Amino acid sequence: MDKKELRKNLLLNRKKIPLDIRKKYQKEIDAYLISFLMPYSHIGIYVSKEEEVDTHHLISYLLKQGKHIYVPKVIHKTLSFHEIHSFDDLTVSSFGILEPMDNNPIDLSILDINIIPLVGFDIHKNRIGYGKGYYDSILKKSKYNIGIAYPEQEVKCIPVEPWDIPLDEVLTISSKGQLRRLI
Repeated sequence: MDKKELRKNLLLNRKKIPLDIRKKYQKEIDAYLISFLMPYSHIGIYVSKEEEVDTHHLISYLLKQGKHIYVPKVIHKTLSFHEIHSFDDLTVSSFGILEPMDNNPIDLSILDINIIPLVGFDIHKNRIGYGKGYYDSILKKSKYNIGIAYPEQEVKCIPVEPWDIPLDEVLTISSKGQLRRLI
């Protein structure tokens, strides 16, 4: 199966996850990340949309803890990251996602860790995204990249291109409903 077909199937699988199951997964992922991220000061994180693993609660919590939170903004064919202090610093972009209004991107080397959205992943921490290559353009510049995903997003093998960069870690849920880390 090619990437385009795989992406389509994975998005459909994710969409089919019942809301109660999604909330159960979310609770496990949030609990882990809240604890795991405490030592870090500068955190890159995507602002979730639709059926993605929800990051809104996590972002709010981290902001209340005084963490520096940086979220992506699409600029041409790449992402730039901008600090936010609340969700009021975001606006709906032409892609229909929340992006920072700020036009002062940071140098990605400032990020201690970066939380990455996934359409799909495999055991080797390869990821498949939405197909535009935005995250591929910045993964090498981040110190540590963690993808977060539901178990329904795992596949046996992601077709890898020379420009694809595996993640440092994938955080998901096991078939028994427990947190699972691929390191």
